[in-house]
Amino acid sequence: MRWLETEIDMSGRPLVLCTLLGLGVGLTVYYLSNFLNALLSGILTVVFISVLSDYLSSWRVPTEARILAEKAIFAFCESYPDFRVRSVALRAIEVDRFVYSIRYDAQNHTSRPGLRRYFAVTRETDPSVVELDQRDWWPRGLK
Repeated sequence: MRWLETEIDMSGRPLVLCTLLGLGVGLTVYYLSNFLNALLSGILTVVFISVLSDYLSSWRVPTEARILAEKAIFAFCESYPDFRVRSVALRAIEVDRFVYSIRYDAQNHTSRPGLRRYFAVTRETDPSVVELDQRDWWPRGLK
């Protein structure tokens, strides 16, 4: 099983927490040392809190979602055999299904943000996989 990420919105509490802690650590180090050390420690604090937040959100993914991610990857590989899966992210947890974002690389094609397709896998004993429209699931702010 690949590492299963989560697509969470970083515009809320995690971003505010990262900024405030980074600012607090930076000011404390500036008071005790110099500006360069303060800048470096503030930036490293923001990066550390961001990575920790991503790790904890990925760690809390339900076991069922991890298992059903393989179904979404298999459906993607069947539909697009020429593309290589780069990463998989849990986009949404709904009552009757999980929505996955499969990021992939295409030959002779580079883009920022990366290419992605969305698949929904139902929570049944015999799960079915459906590809979803990108316009409905594309993250806000990405063009």
